[in-house]
Amino acid sequence: AAAAAAAVAVKPKLKPKPYGEEEEEESLADLLAAAATAASKPIAVPPAPIPTPVAASSHSSGASSHSNSMSTSNSLSMSQNGFGSVYSTRQLKAETERQWTEMLRSGRANITYLGTYQGVRRSGGDSTNGCTVIAPLIGFRHIKWTNPRLPNSHIEHVIDNDCPPILSQIRAKFSLPNGSFVVPADVHDYLFDRKLLEESLFGGVHGGNVLDDEHMGSMIKGLEEFSHKAAVCFFFKEHVVAILKDQRGEYELVDSLPDPSAGVGIRIHCQDSSVLRICLSWYCMKKFSLKNLDYIDSNPWNDMTAELDPRIFQGHVWHSGKG
Repeated sequence: AAAAAAAVAVKPKLKPKPYGEEEEEESLADLLAAAATAASKPIAVPPAPIPTPVAASSHSSGASSHSNSMSTSNSLSMSQNGFGSVYSTRQLKAETERQWTEMLRSGRANITYLGTYQGVRRSGGDSTNGCTVIAPLIGFRHIKWTNPRLPNSHIEHVIDNDCPPILSQIRAKFSLPNGSFVVPADVHDYLFDRKLLEESLFGGVHGGNVLDDEHMGSMIKGLEEFSHKAAVCFFFKEHVVAILKDQRGEYELVDSLPDPSAGVGIRIHCQDSSVLRICLSWYCMKKFSLKNLDYIDSNPWNDMTAELDPRIFQGHVWHSGKG
């Protein structure tokens, strides 16, 4: 209990934007079209010196892994995608879109849609800005569900029925206005207190730079360590999604925000962890604004400024307790 409480006490100082005021993102259709164009053109990589190697930091699946995993590193190297040189972030984005399109075309990944989304007003209440409640509840239902894939109806019930009253109570506790963002640590504390999450199933917290192989690889390894079902609440760019691993070693990313091209939440199935890594690269790169890309090109990752860096992420791991 002490380890879990210490882990979830990490609260990023970022000030999330209210729902509906996020930077405009491209729709799925626009991204696929851009990726198809990028795939037909070779990426010209200007000559660049190989960056000085940085000693790897240790990672643990316990409460201290957030701080330990955030070491200074060259942010423009993504060796998990086969890049052997330093790329600009725009080149990385184009290459990631190309690779993700190939995953979809090959059938190693596919996208399906939910019947609802975060922010829709139902009879059960309003789930606006409720991603920090939705993601852990989806993850918890997943690890408790016997079959590999959690039915859509369960996810939709979390969004429309489970989330609104919990969200309202947490906001009341902290005197927050309706529609305000609630940080993940406060949500986890609330869910622990009311036995809606089991501390014994907490599998650690990982964090750092989304463009760093070691940091992201540590989180994915945290999922792979459990032979049965596991889940991650992935916090990035003021939003939380659920990453689900089943007992077959297949993965899903569940996003409760409405996809611009469909108007509802989405489920992205990934055949294995290597496909998940490409999926997460695509998901994160599409969220970077042009200003973010320019910042990343000009500023190497540094622990001292991590909480204000657009690359920062956190991932809380949960498991079924069966291996």
